Amino acid sequence: ILAQFRIASEKADSGDQTGAIADYDAIAARTNISLDVRNMARLRAALLLVDTATTADITKRIGDLAAVGNAWHNTAREILALSAWHTGDYVGANQYFGQIDADQEAPMDMRQRAEVMLAMIAAKLPPGTPSAAAPGGLPNLIPSPAPAALSDVPPPAPAQSVAIPETAAPAQ
Repeated sequence: ILAQFRIASEKADSGDQTGAIADYDAIAARTNISLDVRNMARLRAALLLVDTATTADITKRIGDLAAVGNAWHNTAREILALSAWHTGDYVGANQYFGQIDADQEAPMDMRQRAEVMLAMIAAKLPPGTPSAAAPGGLPNLIPSPAPAALSDVPPPAPAQSVAIPETAAPAQ
């Protein structure tokens, strides 16, 4: 099995995406290996397709792996989110990245990537669309509608002076 993964990986590295995907699909179709290994092959194939396939195709391949309780759920969510991002489905990408960001069991580096993506997605969402950015993560960066007129803008708060205590000269 490891040799098959290596061959598929080398094909992908050399630019033979079609061959690599076929090899990963062949691994995923084997019934004499563990389900986790087959699912890893499915994820690797989907990752190779994320830039070119439709979100529906990626969902068909790995959508079931995004379910809570699956060992690969956050990896599947990240691939589905990237697919949605690439196809311009910012609401879908927001949903998947938000699920990763909210999952305290997700690896920290994956949650950090999700937070960065959520910040970028927020700029693409229509005003008023709730952002999935978690309260502990990056702020909800979706802009509020602009005031109708300048008179609707509240005046700035008055500046407050702060007294700075004088310090004695150092003793010599």
